[in-house]
Amino acid sequence: MKTAIISFYQIKNKIKNSSTGFNFLNVFLNVSLYVFLILLFFCSVSNHQLLASNCNNPVPFPDYDPYSCDTIVWSLEGNPDQYNHDVSCMTQQSLLNREYFSFIAPSEVIDITFYMNNIRLVVYENGACEQTNELLCFKDYNNFGGVNTSTYLEGLVPGETYILLFSVYWQDMMEIRFSIEAGSPPLPNDRCEGAIPFPGVIPTFEEGCNSESIFTFDNSLSKDEGLRLPCDVVGNRTQWFSFVAPYSELYFESLQGSPGISVFNSCEDLGDEIVCHNNESGYILGLEPGTTYTMLIWTDLPEPEAQFCLRKAYPSPTNDNCSNFSPFPGTIGEANNCEE
Repeated sequence: MKTAIISFYQIKNKIKNSSTGFNFLNVFLNVSLYVFLILLFFCSVSNHQLLASNCNNPVPFPDYDPYSCDTIVWSLEGNPDQYNHDVSCMTQQSLLNREYFSFIAPSEVIDITFYMNNIRLVVYENGACEQTNELLCFKDYNNFGGVNTSTYLEGLVPGETYILLFSVYWQDMMEIRFSIEAGSPPLPNDRCEGAIPFPGVIPTFEEGCNSESIFTFDNSLSKDEGLRLPCDVVGNRTQWFSFVAPYSELYFESLQGSPGISVFNSCEDLGDEIVCHNNESGYILGLEPGTTYTMLIWTDLPEPEAQFCLRKAYPSPTNDNCSNFSPFPGTIGEANNCEE
């Protein structure tokens, strides 16, 4: 970086010494220098070309600042497919155009953001690319709406070297775009296994949502664990709660920050949710009163404050679906004669 700045000055001075009066090139270099210095304060983008690599000969991870938002762009042009081992979350056929990096952990937690669709990432420890050494196996999905997909990895040893395996889903994808930053520790209830009892109040529908039952939570420190939900694929900052159902039917009111909700029977059953409402209000039906459930609350952005309310749902009419239809209780009048 210093060399680039000196070069600007050297060129400028040569022009100044070799000519007199107004010089457009001199002005241009002055302006260019200031623009160059301003850009230093923003996120940088590093472009890198492919280097042949495998697990036993990984490429050194490119230079980056783990405390800024540096975007790494790595070319996969000419990288042959390598079907040499399975990973826990993907088949071999999903690992196309692979690249292996040796990566020195900057901190115990790293935040990883993908700036394009369908990147796959596996992180290994102990210098061996075996499933028993996997620390993370992540499949990035289509980031609909331009929302960047992110995940995180904790439990690293700063200064230790790990192997990062990047791959793509489509064979014609010839580059990857991502960033890795030193991250803060996740919240205790950032994953399902750490779900905490819901501290809010679940009122009856007569009481409704009020100051006592509206639950306010800070979501600014929540992380995106990369869980794919049927109603919202990516871009979620999550917190997990457990609750004991007081009624068989509840209603979720999404308030400030537009949080979403997904309800599960347990953490072992995350592929079969009871309900999923993406940043909107909705019913939660079919609950067993007295049974403990797990709910995932999320927002798409790190809102400093978000609010929602869980309450008893209004009673459903007996004829709320086709199989429970009831005879029409009114009378059918003749044409143009709709009297009471």
